Amino acid sequence: MLSSLSQQTKCTFEVDVAYLKDNGTPNTLSVIDFFSKIGVAVRGRPYSDFSRFERRGYTRTDQLRAVTTEWIWFADSDHVLHPEFVERLVDELARHPSESRLFSAGRMSLDPSTATPAVNNTVLTQPAYIPEAFSTAWHLGSLVPRRSCGAGHTQITRVDGIHQRTYVLEGRSLDWPWSTRFQKAQSDIQFRRRCGGHVTLPEWFSRNQIHLNHKRDSDAKVHLLDQR
Repeated sequence: MLSSLSQQTKCTFEVDVAYLKDNGTPNTLSVIDFFSKIGVAVRGRPYSDFSRFERRGYTRTDQLRAVTTEWIWFADSDHVLHPEFVERLVDELARHPSESRLFSAGRMSLDPSTATPAVNNTVLTQPAYIPEAFSTAWHLGSLVPRRSCGAGHTQITRVDGIHQRTYVLEGRSLDWPWSTRFQKAQSDIQFRRRCGGHVTLPEWFSRNQIHLNHKRDSDAKVHLLDQR
């Protein structure tokens, strides 16, 4: 995703990455440093408190309260974007000066059996830059369109339109804890309700966002510890 963001025709954004400290291979901090040096404005938001991190609604509240831009886009890190995605998004949002609901989009999803080997064969122990990231992902295999439902992978909204800059109220997150169940981000629904629902972006945005699909907690019925 960071490679595709570095290749955008309009790079007027900052990426805020919430991550668990000393986690991953390569670890998240090294990935942030790598892409910061090639022109992506990335800042890290490290967590050592796993009980807060495992319920992502709380990390998204932390991000929301720190943002200084007019708009915020909550995204997943397993997406690859068309080079014109941000430029077209900025133009589209400008057409809705009074909209207070969040904007969402669907995605084109790869099969895990295709996406997982492609990632594992490209990203080893060091951060990796992927040239022509979107085109590379597009040609990996069959893509299945997934509808826009306001899910947490694409939630874009005006910061000032969100009551108390809160994704989910403290102590009220319905996210399932990874340590005792498995990942299920129910706070996405809570946030969507706080915003009064969602508006689907034009179909172009759903067609030009590729999901590098992977194994899922919901299928295994347990939180998977292998890196995805």
